[in-house]
Amino acid sequence: MATTMAMVTTSTMLRIFLLLAVLVFLAGCGAPESDDHAHGADEAEHAHDDGAAAEVVTHYTAQSELFVEFPPLVAGRGSRFAAHVTHLDDFEPVRSGRMDVVLSSDGRTVARFRVEQPARDGLFTPTVTPREPGEFELSIEVEAPGLSTVHQLGRYRVFAGPGAARVVGDAPAGEITYLKEQQWRVPFATEAVRLVAMRASVPGVAYVQAPADGSAQVVAPADGYFTSVDVPRAGRRVESGEILGYLVPRLGEGTDFGRLRAELESARSRLDLARSDVERLSALVDKGAVPERRLVEARAELDVAESEFRSARGRVQQREGDAAEAGIALRAPVSGEIVDVAIAPGAFVRTGEPMVWLADADRRWLELRVPEAHAGRLSETSGAWFVTGDTAVVLDASTGARVIQAARRVDPASRTVAVTIEYPVSTGLRANADASASGLDESDSRPIPGAPGLIGLGLAAHVYVGAPSERIAVPKSAIIDDGGRPVVYLQSGGETFQRRPVETGIRDGDRIEIVSGLEVGERVVTVGAYDVKLAATGSEEVGHGHAH
Repeated sequence: MATTMAMVTTSTMLRIFLLLAVLVFLAGCGAPESDDHAHGADEAEHAHDDGAAAEVVTHYTAQSELFVEFPPLVAGRGSRFAAHVTHLDDFEPVRSGRMDVVLSSDGRTVARFRVEQPARDGLFTPTVTPREPGEFELSIEVEAPGLSTVHQLGRYRVFAGPGAARVVGDAPAGEITYLKEQQWRVPFATEAVRLVAMRASVPGVAYVQAPADGSAQVVAPADGYFTSVDVPRAGRRVESGEILGYLVPRLGEGTDFGRLRAELESARSRLDLARSDVERLSALVDKGAVPERRLVEARAELDVAESEFRSARGRVQQREGDAAEAGIALRAPVSGEIVDVAIAPGAFVRTGEPMVWLADADRRWLELRVPEAHAGRLSETSGAWFVTGDTAVVLDASTGARVIQAARRVDPASRTVAVTIEYPVSTGLRANADASASGLDESDSRPIPGAPGLIGLGLAAHVYVGAPSERIAVPKSAIIDDGGRPVVYLQSGGETFQRRPVETGIRDGDRIEIVSGLEVGERVVTVGAYDVKLAATGSEEVGHGHAH
């Protein structure tokens, strides 16, 4: 029994020893790769272990911007694309949709590689595995909500093996890196530099006025008290002839109420007698008993009696406190909008004192005062522009405005010359007749965004002089003051930018002429230029980078 137990113990110990030996051997051979290491190997495959750099391409269509990075194409080997797609209407990333990478030759599709959705907002990651080497046309098709476009990237070579693979194009130049994820997080936009028809202008001071042919004042026709059931208020539209209120003439000094009542009864009696005379004489004239002249005289006396009665009754009603319609009716002389009211019910006004101001609700005049030094250049005036907030507002034929006149006289007090421009400010002219009278076509009567309607408003403005000419120009928002010098930020690639000093010329509305520093076709940052400037300094305010 003891011998058997000893043999079992020795056998067990031998198995334990062999197991430990195996474990030590396995430990010496190394542990299995972790997930992180496997991911690193995968990334190494995408980066190409042969050390070849990636192709970097930025391409634009009318609808979108494509910024794509991919390893050189190798037959039989997968090349993972990192394709960033941006809507050019709002510079937001494409958040859904599909992408096709197409290889074609002589107009024939050789291979197509599709992904059904982006890996994340704005980023598609198709893998392209060409079957055979050669040169092919490379295009990328994008179908997304509100977007259907094809980016034709040109000819690319598919290499036979990794050892022959090399980058075909040059890397984009640019000392500033500003990644797509940074661009998409803040307001950002770019624009291709182009020739723009621009007009020179001269400065002036402008004031908003009511049109001279579409405004009026209602003044007090006599001393008295204003009364109205429906109080006129600024902003209310009225029609010509509409009653705005009543003016109750002031009573004479020392007049007592008893006397007023007696005068009313006397006037009523005279009115009754005059009516009786007219009725009696009408019957006699019909019988031929009296001449018709007597009836005409009686009717005239009746008219006088009625007028005296109304006047006496009005004076009594005024004292009794019911004077709503006892006075003189104040009517709107023109159709339009009430722009100001200087009286309130019960207020006393004197003869000739302004009470209500009316103006055409659809039009305004801008009266500009230009210094006499520029008077000789005003003969070819075509309009004006001014800035409200951050936006330039243009008043010319293209926006529905027109020049009324450019004075040929220098004001001796202000030493300025007046230029008057009419422009639409509301939903349209009232009728075709008004459109013809104002000189504005109905199709041009839409209100101009940003054009002021507040009468009396003053602002700085510029008057166009001379004919337009084509000049290189960019939006004002593209220009940054950098230490007293104007600079723009040029986009050389999807995520690379250059600082470019420029020399500026004239300004026309929101655009500024670039005399030197830019060429047509180059692309500048028009929204978010200051953020690119911060990126050049390495500021953390604009965020951090991405990993494709």
